[in-house]
Amino acid sequence: MRRRLQPTLPLLEPDGQTHRRDCDCPRCDAGFRPSEQERSLASRRWEERQAREAAEAALEKKRARDRARALRTTLKLEASERETATRLQALAELRRRLESDRRLRALLDSRQAGRPIEEALAIAERQGRKSA
Repeated sequence: MRRRLQPTLPLLEPDGQTHRRDCDCPRCDAGFRPSEQERSLASRRWEERQAREAAEAALEKKRARDRARALRTTLKLEASERETATRLQALAELRRRLESDRRLRALLDSRQAGRPIEEALAIAERQGRKSA
């Protein structure tokens, strides 16, 4: 057993807790090295923790992608809703203008009654002259 005037820091395995085989810290120099069973158990726990953390990170990424996809869908639907509302408003205004036009109303009524287009146009023109 060698003695040093200044103790060295422990050298650890990737799990961050188990001292490595070549560690020469005062604890390991005193013979308190981890057994092979303790090393394998610590290694297995570390691997499980790494796998769990990777799975959690993957799940969080998936949730973030799902949230982004849902947000994009919501934004598209809202834009489509605004566009549809604008179209419907324009159509409603056009319908009000068309319903207020007597000549058009006469033309549509004549066509629905089964009259030929020339006759329906003539009737509509007469209606327009009467109202003017």
